[in-house]
Amino acid sequence: MWVATVDNIDWPSAPGLSRAEQKAEAVRILDLAVELKLNAIVLQVRPCADALYRSSYEPWSAFLTGEQGKNPGYDPLAFWIEEAHARGLHLHAWINPFRAWHPKTPGSPAKNSIVAKRPQFLLEHGEYYWLDPGDSNASKLALSVINDIVRRYNIDGLHVDDYFYPYPIEGVTFDDSRTYGAYLGTGGTLDRSHWRRLNIDRFVRDMYASVKRQRPEVLVGISPFGIWRPGHPEGVVGFDAYEGLAADARRWLREGWLDYVSPQLYWKIESEGQPFEPLLDWWTMNNPAGRHVWPGIYLTRIKADGGWAPDDITGQIELLKSHPDANGFVLFSAVGNTENRQGINDALKQTLADHANIPDSPWLATNTTRSPEVSITTATGYSQISVSALPRKAEGWILWTRSGEAWNPRDLPSTTTTATAPDYQGDDPILAIAVQPIHSGGRRGSPVVYQRVIPALAQPAASSKTE
Repeated sequence: MWVATVDNIDWPSAPGLSRAEQKAEAVRILDLAVELKLNAIVLQVRPCADALYRSSYEPWSAFLTGEQGKNPGYDPLAFWIEEAHARGLHLHAWINPFRAWHPKTPGSPAKNSIVAKRPQFLLEHGEYYWLDPGDSNASKLALSVINDIVRRYNIDGLHVDDYFYPYPIEGVTFDDSRTYGAYLGTGGTLDRSHWRRLNIDRFVRDMYASVKRQRPEVLVGISPFGIWRPGHPEGVVGFDAYEGLAADARRWLREGWLDYVSPQLYWKIESEGQPFEPLLDWWTMNNPAGRHVWPGIYLTRIKADGGWAPDDITGQIELLKSHPDANGFVLFSAVGNTENRQGINDALKQTLADHANIPDSPWLATNTTRSPEVSITTATGYSQISVSALPRKAEGWILWTRSGEAWNPRDLPSTTTTATAPDYQGDDPILAIAVQPIHSGGRRGSPVVYQRVIPALAQPAASSKTE
């Protein structure tokens, strides 16, 4: 679930709420995510050269307090991480690297904002201010912010959306002549379009390398516009992100400069110019490095006064569940669920009847062979499982129970050390229990498996352990 903070789209619901009100709203979103059997939150923590966390680089976001630079009295990102992890949810920090000022920002720029301090770095674009990606100072600032977040916060992922160069505005030129002219002056030969893509390619490459140098287990994700280029696949029409945003997402996938891609497939399954399934197939087929493909789904197109219906969203999820090369999705955005538009939450509960663990990322060498220490005691009707010595930095553990041939998972945070398992799942006896640690980044460790003999079915009552 994406949780957008810009313009108070999802959280907090309005600027200037009290600390207690902000925390209560956050908890409601997190609890709802658990209720819907989602497993991760993508929280926007840097909407426009500001911060929803304690930063020495940039001012507090005005979307928190109504005034840029005003301290909200707590650290929102730290709070979200703690509460998410306590519920077995992953938390990805979502930043916008080059947007410096949004027209819906309350008030005026703070004195320590780059808008006030370094206006020479900025380009005006309509009602927005943008950091010029062609200026090395802009990329250095964004990378410094990313490194700071990854170093100081126990995040599970670092996420960037589709705002690299800005979306075109009719009649408005993004005037980066100063930096392009400087490039030509050093002997550069690329035309402006290719030069812009080079700037973004370098940033994506450096961002990925920088995160992995600090914490290899942190997943790096990007959610590009859903169409790489018109005509790819054949028959697709629409905005050209390759040209218009300087975003060569196909190259990032091929180079392995990300751990997951969430192309914004914000069209219906039956859309003629932007058909959902052929676009999904295109993204998965252009993934030779085998990264995760978790498409973005536009849940907030569901509106009370018309638009999409819940079936439009759940139909896409059902299609994804059966797709061999896509293993997840991200809902945009939380407000559609908090408002339960047209009963979408009940529809999602039926579609997402089972919990899904974060898929493994085998290209990340962050696993450990150490297994947890487990003890099991039996009582009438149930067994109690106690876990200790989880591997260092383990996020939690999975309690697996097997009835028949089916294994059923239950995610538990590392702060929980005991759980119970009944003797029966419906009419079927629980024949085995397994405990598996979850490492940072969703990597799963080696399970410890216990075979069980249910007293009602066999004599004498006993249990034996195999690993």
